[in-house]
Amino acid sequence: MEGRYMNGRIAWMMAILALLNPRAAFSAEGQEYRIGVGDVLSIRVLNEQSLHNTYTVSPDKTISFPLIGQLSVGDMTLSEIQASLTKQLENGFLRRPVVTVALEKNNSRRFFIYGEVKAPGEFKLSSDVMTVMQAISLAGGLTKSASESKIKILRPKDKEQAYTVIEVDVKQIISTGLSDAAIKNNDIVVVRQGWL
Repeated sequence: MEGRYMNGRIAWMMAILALLNPRAAFSAEGQEYRIGVGDVLSIRVLNEQSLHNTYTVSPDKTISFPLIGQLSVGDMTLSEIQASLTKQLENGFLRRPVVTVALEKNNSRRFFIYGEVKAPGEFKLSSDVMTVMQAISLAGGLTKSASESKIKILRPKDKEQAYTVIEVDVKQIISTGLSDAAIKNNDIVVVRQGWL
């Protein structure tokens, strides 16, 4: 009797910890992070040590999970994956499973920076809020011929092969204290050359 009581308490504690999971990712807009190809998930099932593991999202946006097989997780939030796993494990495999899902490693969010920076290329969006000035810093800073006032963000439009163009003047941001522009997933930052 006492063992069942303790297991119940542990299950409730695990559920509460899952809700308070500090590794649950949220975007700058307060929206829960959506899983993409290459992301690494840490999944745990209470009292089922054989199901504790990390899973990398494959190019077809699935993970291979024991007992269930292929599970589609692309563009889902961590809580949606948790609910889906719980439902499927309850369907003939486990009785009242307590599942926790955490983002172990973000590999799908990135941006690109080209032009007059010291190290152009592809970079991971390492935080929920990244600005143009932070992106330039990650790329090693501006070259001597860069224009601080001729920077553009090319933001891909949904389901189109076109971009929204956002002009950024870093020189004005520094001198006036205006807020810096935010970088989003798949943005392309272009730093143009200034007059010599």
